[in-house]
Amino acid sequence: MRDLHRAIDTFGGMKRAVRHLLGNARVLCFDELDVDDPADGIFVMTLLRAADEHGIRVIITSNHVPDALMPSPLFHDSFLPSIHFIESHCTVIELDAGIDYRTRSAHVTGFGAGRWVTNTDNREPASRPVDIVVAGRTVRARYADSDRLHVEFVDICGTPLGAADYLDLAGRFTRRVITGIPDLANAGREPAQRFLHLVDVLYDNDIRTTFIAGVPLAGFGRAHPRPVATARLLSRLSELSSHA
Repeated sequence: MRDLHRAIDTFGGMKRAVRHLLGNARVLCFDELDVDDPADGIFVMTLLRAADEHGIRVIITSNHVPDALMPSPLFHDSFLPSIHFIESHCTVIELDAGIDYRTRSAHVTGFGAGRWVTNTDNREPASRPVDIVVAGRTVRARYADSDRLHVEFVDICGTPLGAADYLDLAGRFTRRVITGIPDLANAGREPAQRFLHLVDVLYDNDIRTTFIAGVPLAGFGRAHPRPVATARLLSRLSELSSHA
């Protein structure tokens, strides 16, 4: 979706941008499709229809059945045509052996080598606060150097950032420390949703992260209210090497 946004700006319109992205592809694959933004929903539908018109085979993996996409009751009805299109043009196959293979990670490098630390006494080196500019917005960090970014939950998830902004940060820092993480039920709806997006980006970019929270991972995200995709979040966090 980030690439499509950029292509629209570059090529001056949706149709040209889609044509550029698809190129001469014979297969279009969406891995772990998760749609919760109305604008992204429109773009997804445009890509799927363009792929169908050009005879491109579409493969979609997701943690949700088609009807569970765009879960917000405010926007779900507007995405129903896309859901019907997916159901009518794709064979829906459920793969669930009852085993979460993420829990069998080797926990050697990258995201899997990260840690979830509970009730820290915060005996860390004195921080050197610095402002990080992301898409024209300023995010306060406790510490930042050429490799590591240390931020508070309230600053990274309480600021109106999106997945594209977290992707930008992923390309600038290879290690991450996130402090002051509350349980999702107490975080607020939008900060909790941003935390899901943030962990998605950290996981997909295999960034080693230390999560410092007031709740043990075994009890994190179990209370309501919580975002719809919390199950995927907890599955990814289960890969962490240490739940101290």
